[in-house]
Amino acid sequence: MQPNSTKDYIRVAREYLLKNIGDHIDVIEEYAEDLDDVFLFFYQSKKYLETRDERYMLIGQGPMFIIKKDGRIIDYGSAWGHKMARIDIINKLNKERLIRIFYKDYDIWNDYYVRNISYKLIIKKLHEDDIEGFISILLKNKIQYHVIDENKDYSSHYYSKEQLEKKFEKFPVNLGNRFSNFFPDVLIELINDYPYCDFTLSEDV
Repeated sequence: MQPNSTKDYIRVAREYLLKNIGDHIDVIEEYAEDLDDVFLFFYQSKKYLETRDERYMLIGQGPMFIIKKDGRIIDYGSAWGHKMARIDIINKLNKERLIRIFYKDYDIWNDYYVRNISYKLIIKKLHEDDIEGFISILLKNKIQYHVIDENKDYSSHYYSKEQLEKKFEKFPVNLGNRFSNFFPDVLIELINDYPYCDFTLSEDV
């Protein structure tokens, strides 16, 4: 059943904590917040919550969020204050919404954190008049490619303008995902500047 109240979200948070961390911790109910797109919660040791004795206080954990639309749970570390974490997760969700216009199953956290999927950008079609400007954005973001030597060691190299022009002579064009900036941010720039570019993402597990 889809959670629809603070009580429901706290139950979901407790189930997640029990499964992934252990039964020695619990949600700090007074710090939980039901926000527009997400549910914010924190956890602490049950012993501390019962006694308020600082000897039992856990340190190192940060704010956590349940994304309401799909139930994903995102864990921020202790370096994140709850306000900065809220700003960050809202920014990421907005970027994800935009990219999902073009690739409906896109998960931005697969690009920001190491999980089990690596997206690669595939350009299926691009108007000839747009290629030069498109390549300029790729170069600005320092798109890279890998070379494997005879010892199976990887080395990274930056594409030149000439190399990219050669790649765009035939479609589809696999551009990978190696840029100096975060891959989702590069996608957002390309989408905003070239909304009629026909692209997709491949998922390498």
